[in-house]
Amino acid sequence: MSYREACDVLDADPCHSVAVEDSPHGLAAAVSAGLFTIAVPHGLTANLDLAAADLRLDTLEVLTASDALRMARHRPAE
Repeated sequence: MSYREACDVLDADPCHSVAVEDSPHGLAAAVSAGLFTIAVPHGLTANLDLAAADLRLDTLEVLTASDALRMARHRPAE
């Protein structure tokens, strides 16, 4: 299932939704669906290009889900 399909099933606005990804392919899928994207790379993906993410973190321990959703709602319009 794609991010867009998941948002449709959940009746969620992609612009107010968050995806957490660790790879360029997953990140590209989330970005193309319009989600706020957080890249959290691991040992195998740490050196890959994750620049398309709205936010890059080393761990999710520093961000609450509420804060991530707030960031998604308040990101600048493209």
